[in-house]
Amino acid sequence: MDRESTDTFAIHHIYHACAILRAYFMPVHHGVSMMVQKKRLRPFRRLREKMTVSYMLTAVITFLLIEILVVGGALLISSMDASYFVLNMLKQEVPQAVPYFVHGSPDRQALAVWLSIMNSDAPNKQGPFVFSHPLSLSVLDTQGYTLASVGTHPVSPDTPFQNQLSPPNRSHLRALFHDTKGTMSQVDAETDGTLVAMAAIVGHKGKVEGVLVMRLMPPDRLQLLIEFLQLIVLSSAIIIVYAAVCGTISGYLTARGFTRRLKGLTMAADRWSQGDFSVQADDAPTQQHG
Repeated sequence: MDRESTDTFAIHHIYHACAILRAYFMPVHHGVSMMVQKKRLRPFRRLREKMTVSYMLTAVITFLLIEILVVGGALLISSMDASYFVLNMLKQEVPQAVPYFVHGSPDRQALAVWLSIMNSDAPNKQGPFVFSHPLSLSVLDTQGYTLASVGTHPVSPDTPFQNQLSPPNRSHLRALFHDTKGTMSQVDAETDGTLVAMAAIVGHKGKVEGVLVMRLMPPDRLQLLIEFLQLIVLSSAIIIVYAAVCGTISGYLTARGFTRRLKGLTMAADRWSQGDFSVQADDAPTQQHG
């Protein structure tokens, strides 16, 4: 065998041996590279998870605060004037009393039946408040005497109702006898804490036929607070689910873009540290946050 053939044979064996070594160590090198890459990317995954959770919690807390402020503000405003709901109910019932005054002569029996129906059908719930049944629901003539009365503490017929009122409410009752337009209805508190609502019964010709008076206990503030808390709990369950979904999606998308940029910069910096300056870090200014 000549020298050239010998060299060719040796080179062939060396190349073959290198191929065998490469084939043997390639999976090990690839596995090590994958492990190193995973180890480098692990902090970015943790950062993305933390940012997603942070966005979700921020969204949930923000939605809950908005809900509490809106619901609480609405209930606070309405609770400042419970008399509005009482007076509104009384104004709706007053026109129904007009037919019971025929030619200026009241039908006491018919008025008593009407008051009983009104008392039984009156809703306990008025706005955010829960009222008990009226202490007395009475119809007075133009002299202030009781024509008919029902309730838990009804007033006896032909009793001067104004004797049971405080001086301010007496003055208001006298003013209602001249309220031909029915615009002076009012609710005031008595000295014992009860509420007294009064509205003039105005006939078809603008004549005041009498006055409808309702006396009742003020609403229970504790019950209002309990209902407020129940409303917050019920609505919070829906708000939390909605805010959690929206916050998670928004947080994940934002965190993914942010960590992807950091990942690209980190990998480029690693290549630069190894002397490979052919790698470019693509971080366009249009993609920057804040």
